[in-house]
Amino acid sequence: MRNLIDEIARRKLPDGVIGGIIAGRESEIRQNAASMLKQGFLLGNLDFVKAAERRDRSATLHLERGVATALKRCKARLMRKRIKEILPPG
Repeated sequence: MRNLIDEIARRKLPDGVIGGIIAGRESEIRQNAASMLKQGFLLGNLDFVKAAERRDRSATLHLERGVATALKRCKARLMRKRIKEILPPG
């Protein structure tokens, strides 16, 4: 499963596609997303859990959606963190 998550994440967020204040941080975002998925983020997706239990091919679709959502959340989290680092307090 780890290899499949990594493959999907690399396809959805390849190196060198992000600009701005988080440019070049694609690898970090993919790692954070993979960690989030492994720590139970996918278990909250009932469609994925049901499809995986049935060994249904739709589980891959739900996994792709879960990876995309995790990447989006990790990217937004990193953006907020970088903005806080750049902007002066107050």
